[in-house]
Amino acid sequence: MALLALGRTAAAQSKLPTQVNPSFYFRQRVEVQAYAGRPYRLSARMKVDAPAGDSADANVFVVFSDKNKKFLAASKPGQMRARHRDGQWRTFAVAGQLPKAATQLAVNANAYLNGTFGYDDFKLEVETAKGQWQPLPLLNADFETARADSASGFPNGWRPLFLNAAYRYRTAQEASGNHYLELVGQGVVNYGRNPAAGHTVALNGIKLYYETYGQGEPLLLLHGNGQSISAFSGQIPELAKHYQVIAVDTRAQGQSTNGKQTLTYDLFAEDMSALLKALNIPAANVVGLSLVLHHPQ
Repeated sequence: MALLALGRTAAAQSKLPTQVNPSFYFRQRVEVQAYAGRPYRLSARMKVDAPAGDSADANVFVVFSDKNKKFLAASKPGQMRARHRDGQWRTFAVAGQLPKAATQLAVNANAYLNGTFGYDDFKLEVETAKGQWQPLPLLNADFETARADSASGFPNGWRPLFLNAAYRYRTAQEASGNHYLELVGQGVVNYGRNPAAGHTVALNGIKLYYETYGQGEPLLLLHGNGQSISAFSGQIPELAKHYQVIAVDTRAQGQSTNGKQTLTYDLFAEDMSALLKALNIPAANVVGLSLVLHHPQ
C-alpha cells in the first residue's frame, strides 16, 4: 500500500508507519513492575470542538504488558471518553488494578473523526498503602516542555502510534499561558456511516446497506463476523484509487437489517449475488475477512 505523507516538516523524517484511519493515537510508556497488583488511577483534561450531531470524540485508556512486551489487558474507556463537543475542558478519570504480571503500562489517547481536540494535565498514580497514592512520573504530562521528539516531531515524552495525513498536531497556548496538545482532524471519512457514499437496497427480505468509492473494476469488500464496513477504514482509500469499491454491511450487522431466516453462508452468498444483480454488475473481485457463524446446539 502506498504511504501518505503527513503535512508537517518535523514529521517528514519519522520512521513511523503511515496509516489511513478515522483516529489518531498517541501514547507514553511507564515502568510499573514495582507496583504490580496494586490499584492505579489515571486522570486527564480533554476537550472536543466538533459540529453538532458529529460523532467525534476523544479517549484515554491504559494498556498493560509483561516483561516480554506481551499484551496482558487494557482498561475500558469508561469515564475517560470525552463525548461533549462544545470545546470546554473537562477532567476525566479511570481506575483499576495493575495485573500481577504487568511490568509496563502505556497511557494511550486518541482523537476520533473530525474536529479540534485538546489534551492536558495527565496524572498517573498507584496506591502504595491504604489511602496513600503515589504519583508515577509522566514526561511532559502538562505539555509545558516545548521540545519535540526527534523521531516524530510530536511533543516530547509522547509518541504517535502511526502517522495520519488527516490529522495535524501542535503544542498550543491559551491566553493564560497554559500549554496543551492540540489535534485537528479534517477530511476524515467515517466509513460505514458516510451519507455521501451510503446506499440501501431492499433484497431477500432485508434492507442491505453498502457504500461505494472510486472507479474501475468492481471490488466487493466483505467484513468479518460482528464487524461492519468500518473494518476496512484503513484499506478503502487506497483500494478506491484502483477499483470501484463496494463495501457492504452483511445482513444483521452494521446498518443492514436481519430477516427471519437462519444465518448461513449460503444466505450471505445469496445476498451478495442479489446486490450485484441490483447494481447490474455481472461479476466482481472479492476481498473478505474471516467470518464465523455460531449455530445453537
